[in-house]
Amino acid sequence: RMEIEEWPVDSVPEGSFSSLDQVGSNEFAVRRALMPIEPGDAILDTALTEAGVRLTLSARLLPGYRAYSLRMTDVTGVGGFVLPGDRIDILFTWDQAPESRQVNLITEVLLQDVEVLGLDLNDDLADEDPATFKTATVAVSVNDAQKLSLAAQVGTLAFVLRGIEDRDIAEFSPER
Repeated sequence: RMEIEEWPVDSVPEGSFSSLDQVGSNEFAVRRALMPIEPGDAILDTALTEAGVRLTLSARLLPGYRAYSLRMTDVTGVGGFVLPGDRIDILFTWDQAPESRQVNLITEVLLQDVEVLGLDLNDDLADEDPATFKTATVAVSVNDAQKLSLAAQVGTLAFVLRGIEDRDIAEFSPER
């Protein structure tokens, strides 16, 4: 159910619509939300697809980003609590001396504040049910996709779920 809400002129976000006619959606060319819109939120032009464009995962990618899929288990995927729309850090663990008889594991934070686009074939941002998934698709730069591809070949990757308000990028050094 859609309702129009009156806002003070000085608090209307730039790029928002003031009437349903401005949205430009009709029965033949629908505009779809690219992200969840809650009651009371202003509807911004940038939060909608173009008229008639089918909502796909590629429509949610920002310029310069790519969708990259990673294998995961219940352990590497935070026990199934990582869901589409969450943000994660990705840890990389590998043997620093693979030719040695002694294992010398090292772990580092490979990427931080990465958006999870989907799990297996699910990209429903409204899905809140934890489950065990086999793959996670994340939004990363091409350079970060290269890092993930190489890291997945020589070691293991694990996710660290970030708090919804935590967007800070921290400096870390590898721990032995």
